Amino acid sequence: MQAFSYALYILLGIVQMLAVYTFFSDVWQWEIFLAAPVAFIVSYIPILGPIAGTYAAITVWGLQWWIACLIFLVPLTINVLAVFIRAAVALSGTSPR
Repeated sequence: MQAFSYALYILLGIVQMLAVYTFFSDVWQWEIFLAAPVAFIVSYIPILGPIAGTYAAITVWGLQWWIACLIFLVPLTINVLAVFIRAAVALSGTSPR
């Protein structure tokens, strides 16, 4: 299961990077030598990446807002909730099993 999660993380990161790259290259007219490294860095920043990917998918790819949110923001929300649940369990001193 952990390998599947990593594979999904990498796949989502690649899609985010492509969305952000197309935004930089199409909207801001950046060259590939600047757009690709900046898109790579921006897409893997935990909160900025999904937001930038969502915005780029809506503006450049023409996706509807709810489809872009499903692709990019739902995994972020699930991860944030998992962190809060783990923190609550750790603070309560009980084991989740």
